[in-house]
Amino acid sequence: YINGTARDAKKLDLALANHTTLLTKDPSNRSWQVDLSRIHFRLADARLWRGDVRGALDGYQAARAIRTEILAADPGNPLWRRLVAWSDAKIGAAQLQANEFDAALASATTARDARAELLTASPTNAGIKNELAQAETLIARIHARAGRTAEATAAVDRAIAIAAKLVADDEVNLEWKEALAAGLILRGDLALARGKATAALADADGAVVQSMVAIAKSPESAVWIMLVAEARFLRARAVRAIGAAATPSQ
Repeated sequence: YINGTARDAKKLDLALANHTTLLTKDPSNRSWQVDLSRIHFRLADARLWRGDVRGALDGYQAARAIRTEILAADPGNPLWRRLVAWSDAKIGAAQLQANEFDAALASATTARDARAELLTASPTNAGIKNELAQAETLIARIHARAGRTAEATAAVDRAIAIAAKLVADDEVNLEWKEALAAGLILRGDLALARGKATAALADADGAVVQSMVAIAKSPESAVWIMLVAEARFLRARAVRAIGAAATPSQ
């Protein structure tokens, strides 16, 4: 929802009211239930982008409640399981912003485990692989914020391994590049915090390469503008740390 506007949010508010009314007339309409869950989801994205973390959590949880109800009626359906996992991941990200680390880790782990199960059932599904990488990166962020560097590094290593294979198999797909660049930046930050500037520089360079290729194809993307800036900032800090380590103390 990064490129959304207040007008878009207003449309979503109207859609939410309309679908809520429709479902009072036909509560079992599966199509309307799914649509309503997606509207809650989009509104929550908008609220999170505006800094309304509590409002975002309410929206993600409302979407999850609908999706869980749908899943209960058809527990083997991979689409419903995937949608619930998306809700858990978004809830975890919002809980992280609220500094609720234990709750965030529980939500993110639930999403990660569900995606791992889905991938076992559909091992060639690249979309699920990417979502699994994203869940591992979220887990890494939560551990990092909580001061658990070893756990964070292990999780982001898993994310990078998945995303790097996706990019190697399909160098055109920007979603895979986004997952890889985000993981490399996070791992570089973790390495730099541990005094491993050379490793941080290598990850920064990798992130810069992926980001520059992507932004050339999608120059208006706020996501890629942000990732390019983060990758370059990491690289500058790593170079400075390497230079400082090479300079003899006076």
